[in-house]
Amino acid sequence: METLRLTVIAIILSIGYCQSDKECISGASYLYTGKRSLTKLGHTCQRWDTGFPHKVKKIPQDGGDHNYCRNPDRDPRGTWCYTTDPAVRWEYCDLPKCESKVLVVWAGYNAKQNSSIFDHAKADPEYSSQNNVPAGGMHVEVHKNSIFKAVETDEKGEKIFFTDLKDNYFGIMDVKSSAIERHLQGKVGDIHSIAQDYVTKNFYWTDCKTKSVWVADKDFKAQFPIYNTEPYKPQAIAVLQKHRKLVFSTYVRKDSKVFDTQIIMTDLAGKDAKVLFRYPDVIEVTGLAADDERIYWTDYLGYASKILSCRFDGSDKTEHYFQKSSELRDIAVHEDYIYVSDSQKRYNYFDYIRYHVQILRKGTNQIFTFSRPDLPHGIAILADKSSPERTLESNICEKTCGGICLPNQKGFKCVCSPGYKLQPKTGKCVPNIVNDEYLLALDDASGEVYQIPLSSKGEFSVVHFGKTNHISTMTTDVSTGTVYMYDSDTSDFKMGRVRFALLNKDAKPLGSSVTGKVKDIKLDPVTKDIFYVNENNDIAFMNRYGKNKKVIVENKETNSDVKALAVDSKQKMIYWTDTMGEQGSGKVIRCRFDGSGKQVVLDNLNLPYGIDIDYERNKLYVMDSKDGSIYEIPLMKLIAPVPLKKYKRNDLMDYLYSEKYFLTKLKVHRGFAYISDERKLHLLRYKLGATGPKALVNFGPSVFFKASSLSVYSRSFTRKYIKRLPNPCLRKKCKSSCLALSKKKASCI
Repeated sequence: METLRLTVIAIILSIGYCQSDKECISGASYLYTGKRSLTKLGHTCQRWDTGFPHKVKKIPQDGGDHNYCRNPDRDPRGTWCYTTDPAVRWEYCDLPKCESKVLVVWAGYNAKQNSSIFDHAKADPEYSSQNNVPAGGMHVEVHKNSIFKAVETDEKGEKIFFTDLKDNYFGIMDVKSSAIERHLQGKVGDIHSIAQDYVTKNFYWTDCKTKSVWVADKDFKAQFPIYNTEPYKPQAIAVLQKHRKLVFSTYVRKDSKVFDTQIIMTDLAGKDAKVLFRYPDVIEVTGLAADDERIYWTDYLGYASKILSCRFDGSDKTEHYFQKSSELRDIAVHEDYIYVSDSQKRYNYFDYIRYHVQILRKGTNQIFTFSRPDLPHGIAILADKSSPERTLESNICEKTCGGICLPNQKGFKCVCSPGYKLQPKTGKCVPNIVNDEYLLALDDASGEVYQIPLSSKGEFSVVHFGKTNHISTMTTDVSTGTVYMYDSDTSDFKMGRVRFALLNKDAKPLGSSVTGKVKDIKLDPVTKDIFYVNENNDIAFMNRYGKNKKVIVENKETNSDVKALAVDSKQKMIYWTDTMGEQGSGKVIRCRFDGSGKQVVLDNLNLPYGIDIDYERNKLYVMDSKDGSIYEIPLMKLIAPVPLKKYKRNDLMDYLYSEKYFLTKLKVHRGFAYISDERKLHLLRYKLGATGPKALVNFGPSVFFKASSLSVYSRSFTRKYIKRLPNPCLRKKCKSSCLALSKKKASCI
């Protein structure tokens, strides 16, 4: 990704005036208290408290018992005065604004180019107005194939925090070096807004997909949902630095319309919640910000937008600005100004699309507008926002905490990421690994593996296989619990043990790389041979050590799209689903372990994805992702091609019809079908053949962004159904690898 080089160090100069070769005003010009009394053209200023020679309509806030330059009406062009020349009523003074390096920064998204930039402008509109500074004023570079959304900056003006919904990560950009750190890879979901606590350096964000407010430590070693907003979706968020509170907004839609909204305040641990406002006092709160005195927000009404504020207890609700035909979204505040992004599409004289970023001076109706071709996302102030006048409490979280230290009324609380537990003696966060009866689920979006006990009521653990980059697919040896995985970043196969996860042992490379992507991988539990499908939709083989790789079925279909594999170790057959690139043309195909005897088993399926073999019932299960169907086909009676009407069909539509779904992976075990749904954050568990409201239920935690592999480990199941299966390779003495062809026959390769 190309990066933006911001070559500015932002500083805030204190209110007053500075004297160099030429006097200039630092800060808001209406606060100027100097003694300049001459205009730009040399006219002497008239006293403000007299009416001669001109009638005075504006009086400065210091009373005006003098003839010094002032700005009582907050004119963006700066200070002025009435003159003593009867022919010249008033004139601007020769008091320019000192150049400020404070910037307002936002992300601009170009949908046609699918790119984002960090756009910016001088935060002081007076300086821009007086010096004709073009909006921005600095060169920016385009970040291709990215959608930057939430934007925030640190207290010192040295970092820009943002989310990229395209590459799915949380970014931290160093302003000086332009270096970008990536965090939460694959876990961004739909983050709308982010904020940072300047004391602990913890990050807070709202995620509409998980319907939670999250927090992470400054190094992103741990992240934790501190507030669940169900059934509402969280939207805007801000940290009240001085008051050590968190404020965020939530909303819920019905028939595409917002019918309930809240502004909620909690402590920094997400506790002691208090609703400050709710619908209809607020309609849709899209942005939140705060200074040391007030909370500010944007409220979208559907046909217009408002900017409002209140005190920290919710009192003194004040409307600052109302604009029709606008869609004010994000908001920031700094000193005398309020900054908002407007996502309302507009057209100029040349019919080009334009969007606005607006600056409102507090206490006035003065609006300064920057017009841009890119849709603005997020807005923040890049400056040193620390102040000697504002003393924040000391960081009580500097004490040892292996997870995230959350300040609360009692002091602080140490919490771990979901999937970990806190060890009281060491203060470290460790996974709670179990040794038997569990489901392993791989989240392809984040590359993490989750262990879920089959008796789970929501508990789970994160399984780490040491230094792996990004696991995209995996399979489990049901006899030993060994996990075989494919690392898409290094194109390598690796193996690891779940029980070694607590020791953080690295997964062992199999010394075998594959050119291109591996879409699915399955293991024969008897011979330990591994079968996988590559990006060319070929079915390939290798032994458990990653050697003797061989394509056993070369796919010559141009529109082929193989989704999943299943291994029948009893009959020595491989099955796979192929959507053939379109709905209504899907197939299930099978062949022997050596690739011979290829034939179509099922044809003209809608969109087949998941497939599995159940050794307990000796059945083949095929799941159609769009129909919401799971077909049961006895393997002993399977004669290709199979007429679907002849076999049992588990119809999940009665449980899925009211929601959007896209069923992908399937694992059948002990009468239950475990299903991944890419439209949900959790797995599903369906009791095969059952009916009623409890037939299909959520299973495990709500942490999945894209569950791509499911496998089960059960010692009792293995002893009863797997160890009894024949292994013809035991009699075959092969120098390299052995392929089982039937119950009694095998071949060396």
